[in-house]
Amino acid sequence: MSDRGLRIDWEWLDGPSAVASHARTWARLSIALDGVAATRVDAGGSVRDCVYVPLMPLAEWLVSAWWFLVAERAPGELRAFRRRDVARGDVWHRRHGLLFAREGSPLPDLVLAAGDDDTVEAVLAPDPPATGYPVRFIGEMRTVLAAGQLVEELSQLLDAVAERLRDCDADDARAFLATWEAICACTEDDRTLRRHAAALGLDGGDPDVVTDAHAEALLLRALPDAIARDLLDAATLGTVPAWGVSVRAVLDATPPPPSGGDFRGLRAAVRGGAAASEAPFRAGWTMATRLRDSLGLTQDTPVAGLRKKLEGMCMHGSTTLLARTPLRGVVRIGD
Repeated sequence: MSDRGLRIDWEWLDGPSAVASHARTWARLSIALDGVAATRVDAGGSVRDCVYVPLMPLAEWLVSAWWFLVAERAPGELRAFRRRDVARGDVWHRRHGLLFAREGSPLPDLVLAAGDDDTVEAVLAPDPPATGYPVRFIGEMRTVLAAGQLVEELSQLLDAVAERLRDCDADDARAFLATWEAICACTEDDRTLRRHAAALGLDGGDPDVVTDAHAEALLLRALPDAIARDLLDAATLGTVPAWGVSVRAVLDATPPPPSGGDFRGLRAAVRGGAAASEAPFRAGWTMATRLRDSLGLTQDTPVAGLRKKLEGMCMHGSTTLLARTPLRGVVRIGD
């Protein structure tokens, strides 16, 4: 099994807690990011890569933060909770930081937030010297995870907790099961609405926050997924309807590229042109040569000719392009 991505391992144990749902879900827990143990602790001078905790509080926090973890970006640079900008308050970190799943149990200062291109950014910081806990987390790293793999790994954990609590007659267990089952039963429109609302920092399941009228606009049905995500980076709930219409109008007014406008063939030619062992200057020369050959340009064609060729392929004479990451309007080549 690859070390890449998020890895969660647990082993059920007899729990010492008087709380039924906590005792039922007591486990030895290990969390790793790209092979680095996020649960590495200094336990009184000995180091281990696991902690002993009830998984119920972590599961409750995960279902409450589910949509935010994969859809809401960080407000600026992603920081661990203890290294946050205190002036911003704690609201955002409550939806993204594992410290808020502790409920008296040891968990690391791990923060997860949506990144670009279906990824999740992760940052892990060590505990300060004195925490009041018998163990101190000592791991530190920053990485980018594939969102799909993260969702799959977290889902396996939540499924296991749900199975463990299936016959637990406690209010918190029933509430968790109902919430997780509702998430799993979401339709495609439901999932899109929840993700888009979460990208704005809102709970898409709260009808007092996202009304039926808001919900239809938030689906952004007329826009490609990548452009919808960029729009939500810059929008508010109030601006989404008008912005969605405006962006769709720009897309409709932009002529499609000609058949030669697909750059995948060019990328393949360029990437395959240089050997890994080549010196950087030689690799660059090789890649440039392959690109010119693919475009039918001679080696003495001026760069201006290459630019014109690419512009023609991109928009068939039009210079209108949509801005990316975040989407804040329309730009023109040469601006």
